[in-house]
Amino acid sequence: MDDSGNLFIADLSNHRVRKVTFFEPVVLESLTIAPATATIAAGLTQQFTATGNFSDSSPQDLTRSVTWSSNNEPVATIAAGDLATGVADGTATITATLAGINDCAAPNVAQLATCGATLTTHATLSADLDCTGTTGTVFTFAADSVVFDGQGYKVLAPSAALMVSSIGNSGVSILNMDLSGTASNGLKISGGSGNLVSSVDVSYTGVTPAGYGVQLESSTNNVIQNVTATNRNPGVWLTGTSGGNTIQNNNFSGNNFAIHASQLGQGNSYLNNDLPNTTTWAIIVWGDDSIQISGNDYTLAVNAIFLGGVDGVTIDGENLAWTGSAGAGGIGLELQNSNGNTIQNLISTNRSMGVRITGTSSSNTIQNNDISNDVWGIHPVFPGSGNIYVCNTF
Repeated sequence: MDDSGNLFIADLSNHRVRKVTFFEPVVLESLTIAPATATIAAGLTQQFTATGNFSDSSPQDLTRSVTWSSNNEPVATIAAGDLATGVADGTATITATLAGINDCAAPNVAQLATCGATLTTHATLSADLDCTGTTGTVFTFAADSVVFDGQGYKVLAPSAALMVSSIGNSGVSILNMDLSGTASNGLKISGGSGNLVSSVDVSYTGVTPAGYGVQLESSTNNVIQNVTATNRNPGVWLTGTSGGNTIQNNNFSGNNFAIHASQLGQGNSYLNNDLPNTTTWAIIVWGDDSIQISGNDYTLAVNAIFLGGVDGVTIDGENLAWTGSAGAGGIGLELQNSNGNTIQNLISTNRSMGVRITGTSSSNTIQNNDISNDVWGIHPVFPGSGNIYVCNTF
């Protein structure tokens, strides 16, 4: 052994000295099951895989080497060959084990949705579904906490149809499906609270905008996210006392109105939505004194934000710039009969009007906004009194 700790062996027969190299054994450190979550239709199967992660950072397919098990066989079973079968509505834990190491997946088992179905338990799709012969509503929720996961499949419906309806239910989830087409309306949630609509396409594919994408009717504390609702009138429509809703990360492009909150719900948030190419107003809100509007994209929206009868809110930092021909865009932001609001740090350029103030709007502060290259930067049309205009760029 030399001073560095290297071990050598003398080969006297060949008059050589050989260095001894030691290798650490490669051992299994962890397992990873895929998919980690899944929705399985009752009576159908789901393939699972198990990947071994070894100490030398190499992965290896161990799907056929592990032992598979289910903790809830009345809901889902799994064969030795890694194929799980949905049995009944519910959730099971699928475990893969090898040499004392394991990982788990948590599939949901749901019933296959059919055209015209009334949903009282979890539902799913396993293929595209043709419901063009269905009249009225295609899917109707009739219980709380039901999850309908379309797994990305498409549903076709006739032009007179409403795609999905939920009346008075709470905790419902409508996920991962393509409901686009010529159905007159998309999703309607009436009453209830705490519902989720995510990754759903309710676009209209006809020639001109028609019907609503999503309507919330006196429904509260819902989340509408990652929804595509194009060529609609409007993309999302809040009516009645719908309040506390979060409308975020949606694509509402090419609509007549993108977001239309026409009545008196309070505390709704409109965050990081794509609202380009809106032909009337990107966001129109009446009477919500606790709104949040932030991070939305108004590219080529003819008119951007309308606030009617809204008091005491702050709109800060929205980019409402018109990117078409100079002066050809409509209004960046309008206050009508709205009082005590702060409008600041906006970019509302290249428009016919950067900010318009109408009706009895009073005591509003319009400050630190870039409203340059507009035909009218700030246009008060018979406003109330006490409005302040300070440090704006014209």
